Amino acid sequence: GDYTLPASAGNNDVEGIKNLKNNNILNAPVEVYQQRQYSGNVLKTIAANVASYDPSSPLPKESFFLESSSPLTDFTASTVSGSVFIKDPRYTSRLKFTLYDTRNNIIQQQKTNDAISSYVWDYFSTYPIAEVKKAAHSDIAYTSFEADGSGNWVIGSTQRDVNNAITGKYSYQLSYGGISKSGLSPLKTYVI
Repeated sequence: GDYTLPASAGNNDVEGIKNLKNNNILNAPVEVYQQRQYSGNVLKTIAANVASYDPSSPLPKESFFLESSSPLTDFTASTVSGSVFIKDPRYTSRLKFTLYDTRNNIIQQQKTNDAISSYVWDYFSTYPIAEVKKAAHSDIAYTSFEADGSGNWVIGSTQRDVNNAITGKYSYQLSYGGISKSGLSPLKTYVI
């Protein structure tokens, strides 16, 4: 099964950071900011972002970016105080990572106030082979029958036709077994 991240829960951010540490993941960036020294030795922050992590797996769940029209002299780096993660109040959520596959590949994400983007991975889950915008991962499927995966389809057989490929080296005869997609809604229109 795929792994759905829980909704953002504020103070769970501290638990997410602890989870990284407990799993010896010490190189995952929590906060990155870029500063520049201006005339008079004034240090100003010109860009910054914070990632929040899931408390039960070492996967990013949300990305926040600093919102400012000009460089800041009063930027406050994030800190942990007890069980509270404190970040500069000008950070704004920009991207949510909502679904991962069993190999920790992102399969569904969403920019704030934008449409969902979903992905299908193949070739032993090493390459994204399809990106679909404005659709949940549960609503998409794609395969070329060239690689090992099913592309989010239910395929009746692992057998492939090596003599009648239209493109590539393989094709699939429906006589081998049906192809279906489970979990679709009768209230939606799908393109095949």
